[in-house]
Amino acid sequence: MFSSRFNVGKYRGVLISVALFILLDASVLMLNFFISFQIADDAVGVNLAGRQRMLSQRIAKSLYALEGEYRMGGRFNPDTLQELTSSATLFEDTLKAFIAGGVAQGASGERVMLQAVTDVNATAALVKANQRWDDYKKSIFTLARTELGNDRGQEHLVVALKNARSHNLPILTLMNDFTVALENIATSKANRLRWIQTVGISLAIINFLFILFHFIRQLRESDAVLDAAKNETTEILNTVNEGLFLVSQDLSIGSQYSKALENIIGVKNLQGKSLLDVLAGLVSDKEAKTTTEFVALLFNPKVKEKLIGDLNPLDEVEVILRHDSGLPETRHLSFSFSRAMAGKIISHVLVSVTDISEKVMLERELNESRESTSKQVEMLSGLLHVNPILLQDFIASAYVFYGRINNVFKVSSKSNGAMQSKLDDAFVEVHNFKGNAMSLKLESFTDRATAFEDDIARLKAKADLSGDDFLSLTVYLDEMISYTQQIETLVDKMALYGAARKAPAANLEQWKPLYTLVDSVASNQGKSVELVCSGLSELGGLPDDFIRGLKTALIQLLRNSVAHGVEPSSERLGRKKAKVGRVDVRAASIAGGSIEIVVQDDGAGINYGVLRQKALASKRWSADEVEGWSRAQLASLIFYRDVSTADTLSQDAGRGVGMPAVLKWVNSLQGKIKVSSRPGLYTRFIISLPQPAAERLAA
Repeated sequence: MFSSRFNVGKYRGVLISVALFILLDASVLMLNFFISFQIADDAVGVNLAGRQRMLSQRIAKSLYALEGEYRMGGRFNPDTLQELTSSATLFEDTLKAFIAGGVAQGASGERVMLQAVTDVNATAALVKANQRWDDYKKSIFTLARTELGNDRGQEHLVVALKNARSHNLPILTLMNDFTVALENIATSKANRLRWIQTVGISLAIINFLFILFHFIRQLRESDAVLDAAKNETTEILNTVNEGLFLVSQDLSIGSQYSKALENIIGVKNLQGKSLLDVLAGLVSDKEAKTTTEFVALLFNPKVKEKLIGDLNPLDEVEVILRHDSGLPETRHLSFSFSRAMAGKIISHVLVSVTDISEKVMLERELNESRESTSKQVEMLSGLLHVNPILLQDFIASAYVFYGRINNVFKVSSKSNGAMQSKLDDAFVEVHNFKGNAMSLKLESFTDRATAFEDDIARLKAKADLSGDDFLSLTVYLDEMISYTQQIETLVDKMALYGAARKAPAANLEQWKPLYTLVDSVASNQGKSVELVCSGLSELGGLPDDFIRGLKTALIQLLRNSVAHGVEPSSERLGRKKAKVGRVDVRAASIAGGSIEIVVQDDGAGINYGVLRQKALASKRWSADEVEGWSRAQLASLIFYRDVSTADTLSQDAGRGVGMPAVLKWVNSLQGKIKVSSRPGLYTRFIISLPQPAAERLAA
């Protein structure tokens, strides 16, 4: 129970050895203590035995002194007689104490306890000495009781002297033997004590060596266990794919951390470094500071770890690592923090770092896939309302548009002016393409074309263009081509093409997108506009390029009419006009082999004042020239690039490139375009085009 409670199983051998060592030492000390007492008693006995020899001699000396005194004066000296009496009494008491045990007077007059002598030799000496002392002591004590001046004193003295001469020397010899016997006993005990001490010390040394050996072996075993545990820990740290390390309360990183950590965070030799310093090179200062505060909370025992888990500022963080080659690499890391307990004390915070770049990329790809699916669904829903033949025609025209844009970009241009000219040409192409997309309500194409236009406009604002500036435009172009290919694939899957080829759209059907365009632009502008077309269906049989160009021109004119011409309903009502504006498109073949296209709106007409200000602001003409211009000259400004009557730029108007594109197309066919307007009443465009040669021949 003790070992299980205190977990001392591995120290049992050492504890037993120490206990034996203490028991052995205690036993030796007790024996040493006991024998030392015996030796001390024996020393007293030896001393008193020696005194017995002295007393026997003193008794004899006193007797001879009494004899001399008596001869000299006929009487005994009282002092001598007293010395005889005291010596004999002391001898008698001491001898009895040696024989039977008892109290005797010590060398200093104290009372000492003598044990009965048991040694054979000593006992034999005592017995013999006592036998001789019995007769001897009677004569002495008889003499001692003799009164001074008593005549019988001499007789008692003679008897005592006779006994002295007979027993003194034997008693002396026996007391000497007795003393020697006691000395031998004491010597024997001293030898026994030395033997016990020698054996005890030897055993103690052996036991100490055993303890030392056992302790060293235990240390080696413990070291082996620690080494094995350390090797296992190192093996684990070298195997795991996560970055693991411990942080102390002062934010120092521990001596051991996983091998993957340095590769994950791109920092070497982390031992002893501050977590704050390491994070400073990976995340923002604010995130690093927040992280240190979060770690401080984990070291606070009053704070519940589970309650602050959501405060982890590095749950998912994007970092940029620098390789030895200097190339940057973007990674996404996830840090997790947990307390490391030593009993009930929070000793460290365990930090786990995981490279979740792949997971993030997969999530992004999944989101992109979802977005792509959503876009495809959106595209599908956007395509369902478009006539298949019109969609086919749009896709075909889109590839033509991409080809023209690509040709524009291929033109070598080194000067800034040449590059600006390339941007202008590209802008016209994109603008026309956007118009076609708007006419079919293909919003995804419209949005991409608008973004394309915005980027071209951004580049046009640059004072010093370079070839690299066109890279972003090629990216837009590639993206639009890719998107068009997706549409084409999607349409193929729907067998729209097949259906379209089997059921070509009627002539009237192909002009329906114009109505859609007018509705869309009017809706964007917050207006109500009605489109009335006539004669367009009679243009069937004309070449596709002609029809495609005419449609593009009509789109630009209609956008211009709805965005710039027709007023909002509230404004129209104020001018006593119909609430809904109107735009008429009329097409007719004219005798003599020409085609006339009229586009007229009943809007506010051309604002000549605004055009005059635009002309002055462009600084292309002097103020005197502009002031002298007629309305026809001012109206012609709408065909100049970058001149627009719109106050603000919008998705539908304000670029200043739509009308120049119309003029360019009309001129390419050697046609004419005429514009007339009356403020507050209308604006009219009349386009006269020679009928295509093939058509004329057919007619």
